[in-house]
Amino acid sequence: MRELIETSLQESEFPVRRTAVLKLLGISRSSWYSKPKTGRRGRAAAPVDEKLRRAIERCAQQYPWWGYKRIAVICRRDGVKVSDKMVYRVLREA
Repeated sequence: MRELIETSLQESEFPVRRTAVLKLLGISRSSWYSKPKTGRRGRAAAPVDEKLRRAIERCAQQYPWWGYKRIAVICRRDGVKVSDKMVYRVLREA
């Protein structure tokens, strides 16, 4: 589609503005000029230690109706050093 529009604009006898053509087709200019994002953004998450993973999963099985934040609180009360983000990551993978 993009190539078709570009070639027709270049081969046109009359001066036609690209913005007018895009408006007629219902394509926004920002979408036309945007470049697709490739890959993931940011750093990859560090792997969670297997002992921590088992402790988090044990708490999650004990309280299956609770969310990740509450499970993180219970894990911390049991003496396991975890963050909410770590619990969320483990439960999302499970």
